[in-house]
Amino acid sequence: MEAFVSLANYFTPRVPLPDTRGYAASPDILKIIIENIRSRKPKTIVELGSGISSIYIGYTLEKNRAGKLYTFEDQKMYSNLVKKQIILHELDAYIEVIEAPIIKFNINGKVWKWYDHKNKFDIRDFKIDMLIIDGPPDTLQKNSRYPAIPLLYKYFSEDVVIIIDD
Repeated sequence: MEAFVSLANYFTPRVPLPDTRGYAASPDILKIIIENIRSRKPKTIVELGSGISSIYIGYTLEKNRAGKLYTFEDQKMYSNLVKKQIILHELDAYIEVIEAPIIKFNINGKVWKWYDHKNKFDIRDFKIDMLIIDGPPDTLQKNSRYPAIPLLYKYFSEDVVIIIDD
């Protein structure tokens, strides 16, 4: 409850926010994410697994008047839901949803299922200042969030912040 009250006092959404809990990020992790964005003011945030957290992040970037969130989603249904929320909350200047199906990668001789991020970061000088790992779900495979580090480390800025939920 304390985390929710803290979040509610930070900004006023334009329309009601979707619920937290279940598969959605809980208020305590949202508070940690928001506090880090407020204090560090990252230019580029990558989120693995979109949802209510994407909207909270978008509002925080708007309040900071800077930054961009690239949020990965492998399921079209959820991607579409998040895109609708982004439009409702008028946060499209701060959030881009990247539809990325789960594909196989070979990491150190082991096959892992993870987001198809190929050609998504081929932008000159693209550096991730904050990485929020909340996907893919652990039902996909044991340690399903592990591939984020070996597959994305080459895009990390020197002072990257990594937040892992679950």
